[in-house]
Amino acid sequence: MNQHGFLASSSEVGDKYRCFIYGEGEKNTQWVFGAPPRYDVVNKLFEQGRTKVWPPGSLEEKVQNLVKTMEMELFHKSNPEDYKTIDPKRFTFIVNAKETAESAHVTFRTAFPRGFAFEVVQLYSGPPVIAYKFRHWAYMEGPF
Repeated sequence: MNQHGFLASSSEVGDKYRCFIYGEGEKNTQWVFGAPPRYDVVNKLFEQGRTKVWPPGSLEEKVQNLVKTMEMELFHKSNPEDYKTIDPKRFTFIVNAKETAESAHVTFRTAFPRGFAFEVVQLYSGPPVIAYKFRHWAYMEGPF
């Protein structure tokens, strides 16, 4: 397992908080914008604004990183068959009064160019049903 608690090579290079962006398992992934996303800016926002630093390998850290990875897959992988965090045959997704994920993504990236930071604040229950409290924040620095 890597630092995110996912199965991966210990030499995996990539994002500190998300899996399934780089590596052999993603060599055939179809990306919405033609290449894997970069999270340097939003990771900095997260690190500067977070209120919790979970112990490495803790369930809280794993859930937090899983949610970040799931968001990355939903908004950046164009083929649902490339998703590894959800079952695309059982998952449905509706955004802002049935706006498409793509149009919502463009709107939010324009209004919030540094992205949305996300952190798990409290974990109420562990697997198989996970319930958690979270915090999501951004700076509106563009038109909306």
